Amino acid sequence: MITCSHMRRGLIIVVWSSLTACSNAVTPAAPPALLATSVAAPPRDHDSDGIPDPADRCPAVAGLAPHGCPDPDSDGDGHRDSEDRCPDEPGEPDGCPVRDTDGDTILDPDDRCVAALETRNGFTDGDGCPDELPADLAAITGKIEGLTFDLDKDTIKPKSRPVLERYIEVLGKYPDVRVEITGHTDATAQIQRSDLSSRRAAAVKRYLVEHGVLTDRIETRGAGPDEPLDTNKTAAGRARNRRIELELLVAHGPGWTTSP
Repeated sequence: MITCSHMRRGLIIVVWSSLTACSNAVTPAAPPALLATSVAAPPRDHDSDGIPDPADRCPAVAGLAPHGCPDPDSDGDGHRDSEDRCPDEPGEPDGCPVRDTDGDTILDPDDRCVAALETRNGFTDGDGCPDELPADLAAITGKIEGLTFDLDKDTIKPKSRPVLERYIEVLGKYPDVRVEITGHTDATAQIQRSDLSSRRAAAVKRYLVEHGVLTDRIETRGAGPDEPLDTNKTAAGRARNRRIELELLVAHGPGWTTSP
C-alpha cells in the first residue's frame, strides 16, 4: 500500500533529479575578462637635471632649462653667461672689460675726463684730462740759459747758481714732474774724445739734488757732439752747441721719454 508519505518522498526525489539535470545542462559562465591596462614609462633623464632626454641638448651633463646644458662661460673670464653683463668680452668684476672710452690708455675709473684725451706733456699726465704746461714750468724746458762751466770741465761757475736756484724753485712747485738733463758739446777733437757732456749733465743733477730735488725725479744723458744746433765750423756755432738742456719726461708704458 502506497501511503502519502511515500508519495511525498517520491515527489521530492523527482524534483531533485530534475534540478540536478538542469544544473548539469547549464554551461557555467566564464569569469569576466580583466581589462588590459598599460601606463607608459616616463622619458629618461640620464643626467638627473630635471629635463627629459628628448628635450635635453646635453643629456649626459646636468644643465639648466630650457636646453638642459650647463651655463656656459663664452668669453672664459670665469663669469657664467647667465650672470655676465658682457658674455662675449672677458672682464671684471661684472664680466665686462674696464673701458677706456677716449683711448688715452687711462682706464675710465681712473680718468677724470673719460671723453677727452690726456695731453702727454709730462704735467699731470695721470689724470686723463687735456692740459697745458704752466708758464713757469714751460719756461725751464729746453736749453738752460745762463749756465756755464769752467773750460773743458764739469765745474759749474758760481755765476750760474741763481739760474739753478730758479729751477729748484719751479721743480719744488711741481713735485710729480720728472725731467731729463742732457749735456751737449761741440765737435772739437779734444772734447769729442771725452765724456764731458755726461759729466756736465751729472753735475747739474748733483746740484739740484743737493738742494732738495729728489734724485729719482732726474735722469741724465750725455749726447756729446751728436745733436748740434749749429755748425761746428765757427766759434759762434760751437758756442751754441755747447749746452745743457732740460726736458720733461713722459710715462709711456713701463718707460719714460722726453715730451715732444
